[in-house]
Amino acid sequence: MIGADRAGGPETSGSKGENMKALALLTIAVLASSALWAGDPASEARTFSLAAVQEPTSVAERYLFELALASKKGRRLGYVLVVGGAALVAGGFALAGSADDGDDLEVFFDALGAAVLWASGAVAIIGGTATLIIASGPERRYAVVKSLPDPLHREQASREALHDLARSGKVKRLIIGGAFSALAVYSLAAGDESQAALVPGALAAFQFLIKSREERTYARYLAAGGLPPDRINVGVGPGPRGGFRVAVVASF
Repeated sequence: MIGADRAGGPETSGSKGENMKALALLTIAVLASSALWAGDPASEARTFSLAAVQEPTSVAERYLFELALASKKGRRLGYVLVVGGAALVAGGFALAGSADDGDDLEVFFDALGAAVLWASGAVAIIGGTATLIIASGPERRYAVVKSLPDPLHREQASREALHDLARSGKVKRLIIGGAFSALAVYSLAAGDESQAALVPGALAAFQFLIKSREERTYARYLAAGGLPPDRINVGVGPGPRGGFRVAVVASF
């Protein structure tokens, strides 16, 4: 009996390792598919540019328009988040089912890991559902810009929107990446299996290395000759009673 118990130990540990590897690969596959589904913003911009130039809009407003449309299309990522969250919840149940094997400390960390997976899965499911039903920041900002009657004010508001969205996208990306990095470090410190840190480590690397859609759109806008919002904007247009008018708009 003692020999049988000793023989079963490595098998149980091996099955846990295989479960963690399978969960890690599944999560990474979901993450990769979400990146492919979201698409390349540059190609999306080319797709939507024909619709954008149908109206006499400025360069900044056109880029904001394209960003809003790309963000609306990207909200379908919510389906991927829901599926990924369900996978994390299932992984939590699998980990909890194997928590009876091993000593008390190992059982504690298995139960804790299952709780983390359940919480992460619930957050992903809730976040995915919210992504599907709530308009994104670019969509809301473009709706505000479209409500402005003055083209010069719309130009300035579009520039400010692009800048603000890029900044908030970067902040969110770094915060999420830092959270996943902390989870990866905790996984390494809490357990003896490096596979436990593979999923949060991959997610952290993805967040740090891949810029957000808002950042990439703002970079393309600046590369195309667009001005940041802290520059003086001088415009010439028709006056209300004929003739021309010159407007200067500055934002600091």
